[in-house]
Amino acid sequence: MAYAERMLERDLRAYSAAQVLSGPTIFARGIPDILGYLILCSLPVPPHVATAARDAC
Repeated sequence: MAYAERMLERDLRAYSAAQVLSGPTIFARGIPDILGYLILCSLPVPPHVATAARDAC
């Protein structure tokens, strides 16, 4: 679970930093991937992760 939280923090920083760039930005992984990771590992999905994944789509 701690790993998923660190991934979310990193992705949120990356998404925020990309907002100031002009033109399209491509990410190899995204916030919704964290949701998939948690589900795949049979870990609970905290509400803040579900919200972040939904907002990223």
